[in-house]
Amino acid sequence: MKFYRIKPQSDVGKLKKKMDTLLFRILVLKRDKKCEIHNIECSNLGPMHLLSKQTNPRLRYCEENIIIAGWYCSHYYTHQNSEDERAIYAKKRIEEIRGKDYRTNLLIYERMCPTLSITMLNMMYAGMKQKYEELKKEKESV
Repeated sequence: MKFYRIKPQSDVGKLKKKMDTLLFRILVLKRDKKCEIHNIECSNLGPMHLLSKQTNPRLRYCEENIIIAGWYCSHYYTHQNSEDERAIYAKKRIEEIRGKDYRTNLLIYERMCPTLSITMLNMMYAGMKQKYEELKKEKESV
């Protein structure tokens, strides 16, 4: 029997995970809790980055780079099989929502974004927390 050492998560990794969760909550409060591609309520919603977090790390927390998508109705197929008709539909729908030149616009925006250092991430997290609380209060008062 093999034993695998569990790699401990760094402080930056923990912070990014908290920020990802908080940003998703903010987007749900702003946009509604439904798949933006199919415009239906799904049980497995999550953030779908239009441009990858790995290749475009500065766009990780850019709201224009994220669409709320159902995992099984949209997100899975765009990652696993880009030739699938569901993935093709998702891509067309993203172009309808964000515009045909959304990739170019995001890449231009990325050039202006700062590097995500631990200091920058902490500042962004504090701003996100404040924004989330304001949106939550606004939703409750309506």
